[in-house]
Amino acid sequence: MPDNLGPLLSEHPATSALELKFRSLLEFKPGDNVLDLGCGNGTTSFYAASKVGPTGSVTGVDISDRFFPEARSWYEQKAEKNDWPPMEFHQHDACDLSSLEALRGKEETFDVITFTRGFGMLKEPQKAVSQWLAYLKPGGLLEFDVGHQRETIAAIVLERVCRKLDIPLDFRMDWIVNENSLVRLLGCAGLIVEEVKLEEGEERYYGLEEWEQMFEDRIVEDRVQLKDDELRQKAKALFKEEWKKAAEDGVRVRESDVCYVLLARKPTEPLGPIELAGGCRCRKVRYTASVSPSPISYCHCQTCRKLSGGPYMPFIDAPSSAVKFEESAALRSYSATEGAERGFCSECGSPIFMKYHNEPDTIGLLMGSIDDESWDEKLHTQEAHIYLREKAPWFKVPDDGWPRHATTTDKGEVE
Repeated sequence: MPDNLGPLLSEHPATSALELKFRSLLEFKPGDNVLDLGCGNGTTSFYAASKVGPTGSVTGVDISDRFFPEARSWYEQKAEKNDWPPMEFHQHDACDLSSLEALRGKEETFDVITFTRGFGMLKEPQKAVSQWLAYLKPGGLLEFDVGHQRETIAAIVLERVCRKLDIPLDFRMDWIVNENSLVRLLGCAGLIVEEVKLEEGEERYYGLEEWEQMFEDRIVEDRVQLKDDELRQKAKALFKEEWKKAAEDGVRVRESDVCYVLLARKPTEPLGPIELAGGCRCRKVRYTASVSPSPISYCHCQTCRKLSGGPYMPFIDAPSSAVKFEESAALRSYSATEGAERGFCSECGSPIFMKYHNEPDTIGLLMGSIDDESWDEKLHTQEAHIYLREKAPWFKVPDDGWPRHATTTDKGEVE
């Protein structure tokens, strides 16, 4: 650490004990280039600067009007008088890095990307992580923390209320069930999870009678828009019910300073094609396929629902030339719509594939047709819900953090 940086770190505005624990677990080496997303008032950025030294660099990004100016101001006041590594701060949305001019041409240039105290507030966490990876060097680390379910009880209760009443929210937290939720999300994005730690701090208790104050505080903190008094009253009544359910002993609601700390590494080399085998239920149709890591799409269109008898059909794409049918006497095709051909077994009725007429080089294999024993999790890079504008009215899309699209993945998000 530069001699003159240590004392200055102690001058920086105080942070929570849990954040200090998180910082102590981060891995930085001299010379590392660090991208600190959601940098807030800059505590992690300045800590990183103390570790990477003058041969490294630190770039902080945060959209907050409340905290970000503090980071930039503090740096500008101190930087001229101290021998610090190159540092820069940008007020920008960390989930939209592609539009940040300062990062143009900096793909795969950062050794470490950090994200502190905000991951659980992302609306589409998997999409965000997939975007961040473009700026991480092969072999680089993504290091971040995620609040445990017990950390922000009032926010989680409010989220349940908003979901039930279809009130828009800028975040999604209730997909975080346990550490496996996080490991799976990172794996789908193409990362190799190296470590997951659960850090615990102080506990607090709230009485059942405090529900109304907690409701009002969260409405302001989370910027929830309640369009009229009738909706506000419904939300309050439901919040009171959910708050009571959150009381573990029927008397008090427990909240704890608890978070997961995750370190995940970007593979040094892209994963190559993996051989799969699959077919229908009666085995009259069998195929092999050479498939590269690819997103899994859950299609909610009406045609997929009718043909599957379920709420959606899950597909993974493969090159048409890489799919070989070894048994195909019972294979039939059907064009349920003008734009696509669907393959199925004429004996048992199992759906096998779908191919768009305008994309003849790609075939979408039904996930259910793939043999369990041939599946490889390395293929699982991302998941997305598509054609939600045709979603079944009786089906509730789970709060899984996956990208959601009104039609296909290139036609925009569902708000």
